[in-house]
Amino acid sequence: MLQITDSAATWMRIALSGQDDNQCFRIAVTGTEMQLMRDEERPDDVVACADEGKAVLVLDAATAELLKDHGVDYDADASEVGRRPR
Repeated sequence: MLQITDSAATWMRIALSGQDDNQCFRIAVTGTEMQLMRDEERPDDVVACADEGKAVLVLDAATAELLKDHGVDYDADASEVGRRPR
């Protein structure tokens, strides 16, 4: 399963605060690029991070399988969220 660091989870929770309750982040992979975008949870999604029962980060099943040996971290110095191998 994709590992989410505490700093990444905190950043996503803060970024979603005050947003529509249906909003969450989604990781999508195309080729060698990973994108983090705002979206809504879909019925077959894998929830990688939740806060009080609300999805914070979701992936489709194929992306979850592709990234199962990776993690998501937030680099405060660069102000960016990125993928890292475990």
